[in-house]
Amino acid sequence: MSILKRVGWILIGILIGGLAGSSMAATNGQLPEVPRIKATMAAPVGAVGFVSFVRDTKSNGCWVVVAKDTALSVAVAPERACD
Repeated sequence: MSILKRVGWILIGILIGGLAGSSMAATNGQLPEVPRIKATMAAPVGAVGFVSFVRDTKSNGCWVVVAKDTALSVAVAPERACD
C-alpha cells in the first residue's frame, strides 16, 4: 500500500512539473523580438570598402566601423553619430 502511495505522489509531481514547465515555455516564446544591433547606411570608401555607424540597443553604445578590402576597424563613436 505504501509503494502505491509513493508511486501516486511521484506521478502527481511529474504532472505538476510538466504543466509548470509547459506554461513557462509558452510565456517565454511570446516576448517581442528587439534587434540588438542597428546599423546606419554604409558610405562607400575607395573601390572596395565602407564606413558605417553601429548602435548596440542593449548597452546603448555607438561605434564607427570602417572596412576596406580584408581589413576591419571598429572604434567608439560619439552618441549623436548613431542617431
